[in-house]
This record gives sequence, structure tokens and C-alpha cells, in this order.
Amino acid sequence: VLVDTVLHLKPPQDVDLSLVDAILVTNNSQISALPYVMMDPRFHGRVYATEPCVMMGRLTLIALSKYMKQCPKRRMKVDIDSVPADVHPIFKSKGRLREIYSEETIEACFAKITPVRYNEQIDLFGLVTCIPIPAGHTIGSANWIINNGDYKVSYISSSSKLIHHTLPMEVASLANPDVMILNNLSLNPMYTPDSTLIVRHVGFVDRVYRNCR
Repeated sequence: VLVDTVLHLKPPQDVDLSLVDAILVTNNSQISALPYVMMDPRFHGRVYATEPCVMMGRLTLIALSKYMKQCPKRRMKVDIDSVPADVHPIFKSKGRLREIYSEETIEACFAKITPVRYNEQIDLFGLVTCIPIPAGHTIGSANWIINNGDYKVSYISSSSKLIHHTLPMEVASLANPDVMILNNLSLNPMYTPDSTLIVRHVGFVDRVYRNCR
């Protein structure tokens, strides 16, 4: 159903942002709620992301914001507060939904992000060192190594060992941690799209060949 309503997102809940000292961004596909966090008056921490992740993420969110402004008006108008909670799980917490942010908010948010490079050692308050390493998922995606000298934490998010346009996932640096944090794991860890792409490309070439004879 297409409705005439502003896109709403659900910011992080049940987190006391005044206690957050730093945010380590893993990739640009997981930052939709970042502007809500960074513009919250309770948040006074630092945000780190690789340079490509900052650039790609900024463009993605600006494109989303512009798209929502340009969406044509629909014939059906719906007040989001009037939608029954049983329509979709997201509406069970509709009181916490927020309207999509403006382009100005996005620019202000990304101006506060500290861009870093792969294998750069980041000192956090003299207590821990954080190092981003290639994750192989998207351009600029990173896994993080957090070390305080006595304990090592490996934070692994969306990652891929497939050989494509991004830097390959670095595995050796993540080995032998005291704690490993895993996020956004794949339901098909052994699936590789190579064979599917080959079949599709062969079929496409075959159809073009037959139609051009």
C-alpha cells in the first residue's frame, strides 16, 4: 500500500547516550540511525569511521533524504498514529518512531565524524587503542580491534572473503582475542554468488546471441 506519509525510522532505544564515549562504525549500510544519535543533546562522544565509509554513508543518507522530499503525493493519506499495532511489528513502538532527518542535519552529523584509515591506531582517552582493519564487505567497511594492553577485543560485523572490488577481509589480526563480538552474521555463510552470476551471464549472452543472428 502506498501512503502519503513521511518516512519514519526507529532510533536506538534503551541506551543512555550520555554514557557512550565512542562509536566505531563498521560500514555505511548500518548508519541510518547515526544522525539521531549524534544530534541527541545527551551524546557527547566521538564517532570514528574509515574515510570511504564517511563519504559513502553521507551520500547514501543525503540521497535518501532527497528522495523522500521528491516522492510524489499519493492518493491515500494516513496518520501514522492511527495505524493499528498489529499491522507490522514496527508499529508496536510507533510512539518512538522519528521522521527522516533533513540534509542539513546529515551534513552537521558527518562534520563531527573523525575519519580514520585502515590499521591506524586510535587512542581513546588513554585507556584503549582501537584499530580498524578491512572487512571485505563494502568499500571502507571495517572490523575493529580494541586493546587496552591486557585484554584484546575483536569486533566483527558484516564481512566477506569473496574476491571483488574491496580490500579482502583481514583475518589474522582478529585471531586470539580475549573477547569476540559478532554482529550481523550471514544466514548462508557458505553461499558464494559466483556460480549464480555465471549462470545469469551465460543466459544473458545466449539470449543476445540468438536474437542478433
